[in-house]
Amino acid sequence: MREKRLAFLKERKKTISSDLYNYELAEIENEYAFTLYNYVNDGIRQSKSYFESVQIRANLLVPCYYFACFEKFRYEFLQTERNNNNALDFLINNYSGKILEYLITNYIAWSVKNDIYITPKLSSVVKEYIHDTYYLSCIKFFEYIAQINNKNLPDSILNETHLIEYKTNRKITLKEFFAEQTNELCYIDFWASWCSGCRWVIREAKEGKDILKNKQMQLVFFSIDADEQKWRKAVEDDEIGDYPNYLIVDGNKSPLCKYINLKPIPHYILVSKEGKLIQAQATRIEELH
Repeated sequence: MREKRLAFLKERKKTISSDLYNYELAEIENEYAFTLYNYVNDGIRQSKSYFESVQIRANLLVPCYYFACFEKFRYEFLQTERNNNNALDFLINNYSGKILEYLITNYIAWSVKNDIYITPKLSSVVKEYIHDTYYLSCIKFFEYIAQINNKNLPDSILNETHLIEYKTNRKITLKEFFAEQTNELCYIDFWASWCSGCRWVIREAKEGKDILKNKQMQLVFFSIDADEQKWRKAVEDDEIGDYPNYLIVDGNKSPLCKYINLKPIPHYILVSKEGKLIQAQATRIEELH
């Protein structure tokens, strides 16, 4: 596919502007690089020759340029190096400007997701190199997630978050929900009937569901729907009624959703049956291996 796209672009080089040509070339090469590095980072081993044809082309207008740079950083540095200071120094010494801001932000997100200790040096690095307000807000979010990971949910959250059970129509507290769990871990999927992306994942992520089952993790669906009937219909239509399904009273304004800073969905958390929040931003179900 890459070769065909490059050949097609070469044929039309004289008929388009140099800016458009360079953009399209960067898009093709960076999509290819992202795909290859991402494939290896998912645990598939390859020889060094696997990357011989990879060329990452700098173009700040091409989204895949950012994605490819981070996947390359993951492969070449994060596979073996878990020292925050070394990772930050590596990024600072090899990148600058917008791409550096993106990479530092995503490195922080990766560190939080993988329970890597965030070095105190981070605050000075962020202050010096991160200026984009969007990235600053993302970093603030990830720092908060790091603070609540691996801690028990507060009693106020457990007692004041209310759920409606799909099968029985019971109204229970989050504390009562955990008291009824038999599996050691609960993998909770936050979704809604109006979220097409959520519902696509629910229908298609069979492998992820099987992995959770094999690891003896209980898959639970928490809906933030405002309309109970639409929630019930979606559960029926998507054929997930055999799983534990609950409607969160007050949706994303509920104590639990506010506590985990729930914004985009689907969103996943990993919690012990005792109510310890293992991961406030767990791996997406379709990405489980």
